[in-house]
Amino acid sequence: MTIEEYIHHHLEYKDGSLYWKNLVKGSRYNGRVAGVDNGKGYRQIRIAGKHIYAHRVIFFIHHGRWPKEQIDHINKDNTDNRIENLRECSRSQNHMNRKDKPGRDLPRNVYLEPSTNKYRVVLRLNNVPMSFGCYKTVEQAKSVARQAREKYYGEFA
Repeated sequence: MTIEEYIHHHLEYKDGSLYWKNLVKGSRYNGRVAGVDNGKGYRQIRIAGKHIYAHRVIFFIHHGRWPKEQIDHINKDNTDNRIENLRECSRSQNHMNRKDKPGRDLPRNVYLEPSTNKYRVVLRLNNVPMSFGCYKTVEQAKSVARQAREKYYGEFA
């Protein structure tokens, strides 16, 4: 049995989760949520000795094919595997839609220039840093960063 056949036979999607079905008669796992949290908020399922992310399996179940590259959680919540929250994307697009780093005082894409004490806006486009200028206040820089993300990152802003 291929991994794809195994998935169709033993996993069922409901409300953003995968559940075991059709296991050995009397199995205590039938009807239970499949997989475990990998410690980073992503649910993984072990199938044929491989650990596969639940969001990839859900994408496969709904689209009948594996994603070409990556899957993005639109609302940035790794635990929200509802199909309407998942979209196929490139690695670069996935990075565009990431959460702010915890503990960072400045808004996303804004950096303090120590030599001038001004706030620089920098976005990465095709893995190349692109500067959008320096600003006296963090509010100005935050606004420019938001506008630049909307323009260059599109739906992944």
